[in-house]
Amino acid sequence: MRGTKSREMLRFLLIFVGLVTTILANNPQQIDTSSKILEELTKNANETSEKLNRLTKLVYDQEKTLKSFDQKLNDLAKQTNKQFEDVNSFVRCAPDRLGLLTALPNGKKYLFSHSSSVEWKEANETCTKQGLLLATIKDEDDASVIASVGRRISPHRGWWVSAKNSGGEKKDFRWRDGSKLELDSPLWARDVDKADDCVRIHNKLDSLPCDSHWYFICELPTECY
Repeated sequence: MRGTKSREMLRFLLIFVGLVTTILANNPQQIDTSSKILEELTKNANETSEKLNRLTKLVYDQEKTLKSFDQKLNDLAKQTNKQFEDVNSFVRCAPDRLGLLTALPNGKKYLFSHSSSVEWKEANETCTKQGLLLATIKDEDDASVIASVGRRISPHRGWWVSAKNSGGEKKDFRWRDGSKLELDSPLWARDVDKADDCVRIHNKLDSLPCDSHWYFICELPTECY
């Protein structure tokens, strides 16, 4: 029994030694094959790396081109906006260039309506359509020179200006630019009750219903001087 086991063990050892010998005998070839595979893989990796580098450069160049194109578009947009602003400025200031306005001693230029009397809203819209603004009177000097010209045109006319009540019954009169026309301002005519919402000038300021009809005064915007 023991002899049988010993013979089987010896046989197993001989087989194992044979396998090891075969593996060792074949190992140089496997190493050579592995080396070639490794070289091929390395070559492929290098080629892939070069392709990635070329692709990265291509993308970078395209980004530079796009940035340059984007900058040109921005420059063109700025140039177009500037030209558009110049055209708008020319249109806004056309009444002055056409010599339609009256220059007064206060250094400002005005257009006194002559054709017909209108409601306050229409007066405001008419000034705007002509590139002008319904007149704003901030001090007594402005009021004096405007009123004097108005009297020369017609002693009995009243002229809409831009002040309007925006406070309802509380009476909060504001000029076009939002500045306040105080209820006790010396610009108002004496004993005016300020019961209505829109403002005109005759000799001084008074308030009248906005749907009443009067002539009006437009002024040149400050950016046109």
